[in-house]
Amino acid sequence: SAFVTPQSNAILPSITNKSLMQLAADEGHAVEQRPIAIDEVLDGRFSEVGACGTAVVVTPVGRVVYRDQVVSIRHDGDQSDAVGPVL
Repeated sequence: SAFVTPQSNAILPSITNKSLMQLAADEGHAVEQRPIAIDEVLDGRFSEVGACGTAVVVTPVGRVVYRDQVVSIRHDGDQSDAVGPVL
């Protein structure tokens, strides 16, 4: 599995995100920092989605709303309302 984080001028650099990338690499995950097209999310290519902030907050994301589409993010096809586990 890979840890993918957006590469965007609209996102401020974050020591929290840099730490998460290092932790993922230390755990043997491939780490990618690249632009993420909304189609990747809408097509269900991610089994987990999280948001992080500079206040050392990592929050699992259970759904993504884009225009008139709602995409549920479920780990390993889980159909419950639970999200995570976060990497």
